[in-house]
Amino acid sequence: MPNKLAFPALAAAVVFALPAAAAHGPTNASAAFKTIGLYADRASAANTSDHLNFSGYPSTLASPPPLVVTRPTPGSADTMAIFNSFAKDATYFEVNGSQPQSFATYAVSPPQYATSLGSLLMGVNIYHGFNTFNDYGKQLASATITYVDGDTSVVRFHAYGEVRDYWDSGPTNCGGLQYIMNDRPSDPLTSYIYETGGQYFDAQESRLPKNRRGKRVASITLAGTYLPHSCGVFAGSRLSGLSVWSNFRLAKASGADSVVRQSQTTGHNHGGYLFNNEVVGWRRHTDGTGCKIASLAVAYTYSGFDCSVDSLNAFLQRSQGYMPSQVCVIQSVAADGSSVTFTPQTQDDTRLKITDTFLIERGIRSNPLATYQVDAAGHATRIARYNNSVIPVRGDVGRVYWNSIPEIADKYTHPGLRSKYVPDTPQAAAIVESLLVRDIPVQLNVGPKGGHWVVADGMTSSFRPDGTAAGTYSIKDPYDPRNYTKLIQGQYANVFTQARYLEPTGFPLPSLPFSAASDPAGLSVLADGAWRVEIIDPFGRHMMRDATTGEGIYDIPDASIEDVSSEHDNGGSLDFAPTAYDVEVPTTVDGHYTVNVYSNAGLSLSASGYDAAGVFATDIVADTTAGNVSGRYDILYSSSGQSIAIGYSGALGVEAAPVRAAVVLSARRNPSSGPVEFLIAGGTHAPDVIEIFDVGGRSVGRVDVSADGAQSVTWDWRASRCKPGVYLARLRSGAGQVVRFVILR
Repeated sequence: MPNKLAFPALAAAVVFALPAAAAHGPTNASAAFKTIGLYADRASAANTSDHLNFSGYPSTLASPPPLVVTRPTPGSADTMAIFNSFAKDATYFEVNGSQPQSFATYAVSPPQYATSLGSLLMGVNIYHGFNTFNDYGKQLASATITYVDGDTSVVRFHAYGEVRDYWDSGPTNCGGLQYIMNDRPSDPLTSYIYETGGQYFDAQESRLPKNRRGKRVASITLAGTYLPHSCGVFAGSRLSGLSVWSNFRLAKASGADSVVRQSQTTGHNHGGYLFNNEVVGWRRHTDGTGCKIASLAVAYTYSGFDCSVDSLNAFLQRSQGYMPSQVCVIQSVAADGSSVTFTPQTQDDTRLKITDTFLIERGIRSNPLATYQVDAAGHATRIARYNNSVIPVRGDVGRVYWNSIPEIADKYTHPGLRSKYVPDTPQAAAIVESLLVRDIPVQLNVGPKGGHWVVADGMTSSFRPDGTAAGTYSIKDPYDPRNYTKLIQGQYANVFTQARYLEPTGFPLPSLPFSAASDPAGLSVLADGAWRVEIIDPFGRHMMRDATTGEGIYDIPDASIEDVSSEHDNGGSLDFAPTAYDVEVPTTVDGHYTVNVYSNAGLSLSASGYDAAGVFATDIVADTTAGNVSGRYDILYSSSGQSIAIGYSGALGVEAAPVRAAVVLSARRNPSSGPVEFLIAGGTHAPDVIEIFDVGGRSVGRVDVSADGAQSVTWDWRASRCKPGVYLARLRSGAGQVVRFVILR
C-alpha cells in the first residue's frame, strides 16, 4: 500500500507494473512505417547496379530522407507513405540473355506486421510499340515477401499497371522509334510524385494478402523480370526505396461494409430498470453516458445481430442489466414528499449535477417510492411518484442504476455471443491487434485513465509535421461532438486501459490463451468512489487495480477490473481519475469473496450475481464517512442458492489516494531481461537513493542518484544475486511512490 512496504506473497499471481492507469498503446505507436535502407538493410544481391543518379531529377527529389509521399485525392491530399531514401540514389535490376537473375534481398529487422508494401520503382526501356516492342501490361519486376514462419507472398509490378518509364529519353536505337511507356499507371494506389518535361517519379502501394496480416514480415526480395525486345534492348527497373506498414479496416467475409458507427445521442433515459412498464432509476441520457452500450451495439451489429443503442438500453432495463449505485443520503423531506434535501454519498462526488435524477426505493430493484430531480445544491424536487401511500424519510438513500453488465447485455444475442476481456498485461496491445487482423472489432476503454468506450476497427497511421508517422487504431466513436476516427486524436493520447471483444458462445477463438467456451454463473461488483480495489476469490486468487499508481494483479481467469468514469461524456475530462471500478468475474465458484477498497470520501459497493437466466440477486452497502475510507467486505455468493450478501469485515487503515510526487520514478523497459534502467524526472532534486525490494518486502538492492534534473540510472540485478521475478522500487524521497517491475530470463 502507499507509504508502506508490507507486500503480500504473490507466488501464483500475475503481476505487472504498467504506465499510469495501465495505459496500453498500439505496438507500432512509435513508428507506423518500417523503412528499408537500400544498402544498409540489404542481405544479399546479384547482378545489380547501385547508386544510380539521374541528373534530370530536380534537387527537391535529392533532399535527405525521409521522403513523405502524398497521394492526391479530390479536395485533399492523402498521405501515403514514408521512405528512407530519395530519387537520385537507385539500384538497377535487369535480367537479360547472359544474366538470368537480378535481385536484392532486404532484411526487415525487427520483423514487422504489414498489410502494405511501399516501393519507389520506375521502369527503364519499357515501350508502347508494335509486336515485340509492346510491353503494355507485361510484368517488369516482382517482390517476394517472406514471413517469420517461412511463408511467402508475391507482389508483381506491371508496365502501365503499376510502373511507367522514369524518363522519356527520346528515339530508341531500334529504327528511331519513340514509344516510351509514359502513361500514368492505372493502379489507383500509385502516387505521382514528379512528372515534368518527360521525367517521371512514382511511388506504389501494394496490398499484401489479407490472410497474412497476422504474420510478421522478415525479408523482401525484389527481382527483375526477363523482358527483351527484338533489337536486343532489355527492359529493367530502378528501385529507390522500400517501406512496409499496416493499414487496414475490418470487413466481413461477404465483402460488406466494415464496422458501422452508431451515435449514442438518442435522447433516451440511460440505465435504470423496468417497474410496472415504467423505467425507474435511470441516470441522465444516452447522449451523455451511453458510450459503453453504444460500443456494444456496434459490435453486436457487425457480428450479425441487429442492435441499436436504444434497443440494447431497453433490453438491459428489463433484464436488470444495470448495477445500482448509491449517490446521496436524504436529510429532510417536505411534509407531502414533494421535495427533499440531501448530502452526496461521497464528499468529492460531482455526479449529482443540476437536472440529474435519483430514485428512492425500499429494496433493490423493488418497491420504488419516487424519482427526484436536482434543482439546487443539496436540494431536489419530486418529478414522479410510484407509491401513493409511502413518503420518503430522513435516512433514505438515493440510487441510480447506470453501469451496464456486459455479460447481461450479451444475452441480447443469446445464444450467440459472449464478451471477453483482453488480459490487462503488457501484451494487451498485441492481443488486440491479433483480433483486428482476424476482422474482429475490439471495444476499447480509451484515454490515459480510461472512462470512455469506442470500437477499434483497424490499424492506420497518423503523420507528423517532421516527416514521421505514428501507428494508431482506426476507431468508431459513438460520442457525437467528438466523433474521432483515430485513437491518437483528442484526449485519447493513443492509449487504452481495457479492451474486450465478442466470441461465439461455445466456440472460443483459436490461438488465444484465454477463452472459456461455457456460459457459467458470474459476479459483478461496482466499487463507486474507490481509488483502489482488490478482490480475492474463494481459492485465494487475487485481482487488484490502482489507477493512481498503475499497479495491478490479474490472477482470476477471465476476470477483469474496469476503470469507470461517470463524468467524461457529460463535460468531464479523460484526465480525471476514475470515479469507480467495475469488477467482473464471469466464471465463479460459490463461496466467500473478499473485497478490499480505499476511497477518499465515501463509498458505495454493490454486487450482483447472474446466470444464464439473468441477475438472480443483488446487495449493496455504503459508507458515508466524510474523509478517507477503507474497508474489507465479505461477499457471500451462491449461484446454487441464488443469493448474494455483503458483510463488513473491518477497516484496513486510513490512507488517502497518493498524489504524484514532484519527482517521478519509472522503469524504462518493463518487463526487462537485462539491467533495469530507472528514469527520474520532474525537476531538480537533491541526492537520493532508489531502494529495491522483492514482493516480500525484503531489501535486495539500492542505487545512488545524484542531484540533478531528469536522468537515468541502472541497477544490475544479477550483480545483486537476484533471480527473475517481480520487484519493487521506490525513490527514498518519493513520498511512498512504488514502482513494480518484472525481470525475465
